[in-house]
Amino acid sequence: MKDALPCDRYEYLKQLEELDARYRDNMNKYDHFNPDTQSAGGAEGESPEDPAEMAKKVSAARGYLSDNKKKLAELKESGDQEKYEKLLAKVQQRYDFLISTGNNVGEDQVNALRELGVESMKHVNRLLKPLSDVPLQAYLDNRLQLFDVLEFILSQTGPAKVYVSTFSTSEEFLRRLFSLRKRQLILHSVLMADLKAAKKTVNLYTFMSSVFDDVYLTENHSKVLLIENDRWMVTVVTSQNQTRGNRTECAMITTQPDLFLTLRDQFSEIINTRSIHLNGIHFSTD
Repeated sequence: MKDALPCDRYEYLKQLEELDARYRDNMNKYDHFNPDTQSAGGAEGESPEDPAEMAKKVSAARGYLSDNKKKLAELKESGDQEKYEKLLAKVQQRYDFLISTGNNVGEDQVNALRELGVESMKHVNRLLKPLSDVPLQAYLDNRLQLFDVLEFILSQTGPAKVYVSTFSTSEEFLRRLFSLRKRQLILHSVLMADLKAAKKTVNLYTFMSSVFDDVYLTENHSKVLLIENDRWMVTVVTSQNQTRGNRTECAMITTQPDLFLTLRDQFSEIINTRSIHLNGIHFSTD
């Protein structure tokens, strides 16, 4: 990464900063641990980033949804609005937690929860307007993930082809795209990523091949989504990679055909003339 631009290094520097902070915090707890007043588990519990602790929270959230779905339906039918809204808020909280942490919720479960009043795309619907209402819109916010925006668009366009340009991608983003493909909302998909992120891209290739029909590597720092079918041409130009970020990101969404066609033609020119087609290529990432 020594030749990378500062903006390319930022994602990795941020991870190092967070790991350093966790290391120093853990060492501080170790240095000040008092066996007479504290248990080994600690009153403060595990770090929220700890995989085992996160797995417990995810399992608990899934269990809460399953255990309370029937009760929520009964309260809705009974007309007891106060109890219904109270339980609905708790169910919504667990659902939002699962989605915000990149955990998939089955389509049947989502549909059942929607019928009971759960908002499946709450943050997106509050920040973005229907595509048919505005030809151009933008957001500057830290609550939206790019896969939420893509799902928001596909829920209105219906099944479509999707072209993705990014510096790097992630397993979380691929899981969400895989879910959209299973729901047959993505008909065909192509990824263009950066050569400097090749190691990460190749390591994800087995999973990636079940999501994207074609994967290309080139010198790329753009972040663009292109979505099209017989009725729609939607363009998203964004600051966010196909990775989870809790920082403020910006994006512009337009349904203007001329902009879409310009970017799609340029996308095609790049992958056809100055990129490596990753399909079937295997090389060492050591």
